This record gives sequence, structure tokens and C-alpha cells, in this order.
Amino acid sequence: MKLLFIALLFSSISAIAQVTSPLFTDSKGTMIKGKANGDVSGSPYLFNYWSKGTIKTSSGKIQREMSLKFDVSQEKLLFQTSEGDSMYFAEPIDEFELLSSNSPIPLKFTFNFPASYNIASKGFIQNISTGKISLYKKYNISIMESKGYGAQSVNKNFNPTTSFFIFKDGSLTKFFPSKKNVLVLIPNKEAEITEFMKKNTINFKTDEDLKKVFDFINQL
Repeated sequence: MKLLFIALLFSSISAIAQVTSPLFTDSKGTMIKGKANGDVSGSPYLFNYWSKGTIKTSSGKIQREMSLKFDVSQEKLLFQTSEGDSMYFAEPIDEFELLSSNSPIPLKFTFNFPASYNIASKGFIQNISTGKISLYKKYNISIMESKGYGAQSVNKNFNPTTSFFIFKDGSLTKFFPSKKNVLVLIPNKEAEITEFMKKNTINFKTDEDLKKVFDFINQL
């Protein structure tokens, strides 16, 4: 009976330790639930569904096979518990990956640009390709207000936008994906890049194809 009590005691302690893990709770040891969007129409998330993914915290902890959502409007990552609750991480997240139903490759995000760039940034950026010419994508969601003629109330809507950036020769510049803008990145390699884009039927509107092009360029 005494041994059974000790076993149950250790089992209870282990369960409590799992619930109050600092990775998933705030400093007081209580779960943090997501906030409602109130009267704003649309979605603040990158994807409206939960995506499988991996996270890495600022202290180096890695957790795989999690159900994740990226709240772009607040620059915060959420996870879903086994009970179905939406929670914020207590510990800062440095990196995460999401599996999208629209892409065969995981979307990789880091918090701010790499420290070696010496560039201040606000929030998470998507790392599409890294090399002598690195390509990044920044997601933003603002709230737009509109009021119809004679209306008494104001309509609020989430307004998503994206921006691309390239890091080349020590400087970061905005980039608009197009065949013309890609070819001028390495003028003396236009023929090789053109042939690659023609052979692979590159669509500049997809991150997957942009990654293909920039990965190829970074091998030249």
C-alpha cells in the first residue's frame, strides 16, 4: 500500500510538471489563452487552420509535431493543446516551421533578420532562400476601418499584405518578384538563369518557385 501511494505521488508530480512547463505557461504557471478578435472581420492568422510544425525557443528548446497558428496581426505564435485550447507560448520563440496545405516544403520563420545583418526588424520573417543573395518575405496585417454613406457604425477588417526583401552585398532592399528583377541580380549569369527559369516553368507568385530560383542563383 505504501509503495502504491509513493508511485501515485510521483505520477501526480510528473503530471503537474507537464502542465506547468515554462514552455507553455506564463510566469505564474497558468495557461495563456488566445484573445478574441472582437468586431473585426476576417482573420489575423497566416492560415485559418492548425498546421503541424516545429518551434525553437530563445533558450534553445526544440519541440516538434505541434499544432501551430501564426497570428500575423500580433506577431505571435499559438499552439493547440490536446484539449483543443489555443495558447500563447510563455517563452520567446526564435524560429518555427509550418507545413502548409498549399506548399510541399515547410515555411521557415525566424524572429527578425539574422544578427549578422545588423538590421533591426519587428517580428517574424519567412526565410525563403539563404546564400550570397538571400530572399525573405514579411507578412503584415493591419486593421482597415470604413464607414458607408449615412452609416452609424464603422466596419473593421483585417487587411493582409506581404513584402519581399533581398540581402545582397551587405545591404537589405525591397524586392518585387519578377523575371526582369531576378535577371538583374547577377547580370553576367542571365543566360544560365533564363534557361533554368524556362526549363522549370517558374511562377513568380509562389514561394516554392522563388525558392527554386534563388537556390539556383546561390549555387552559381
